[in-house]
Amino acid sequence: MVDHFWGDLDELPDGEDARQLVTYTLMERLVQAKLQAEHGAYSHWQFELRMVLDGPQGACDTYTMMQSPVSSC
Repeated sequence: MVDHFWGDLDELPDGEDARQLVTYTLMERLVQAKLQAEHGAYSHWQFELRMVLDGPQGACDTYTMMQSPVSSC
């Protein structure tokens, strides 16, 4: 799902809101389900899509590709 989401983000014209994407909605639901399962009650949440570049010693660099707005429950 993350690969599809990234592909959709990559094809999104500059300045367009990613929240219009079906894959964004699916990622939102996945994040909410994971948070509920692992943390129970929470008041606000946010998610990021990051690219992690690996080197010989493990992760060597991380880029935030997209950050969702903070949402309340």
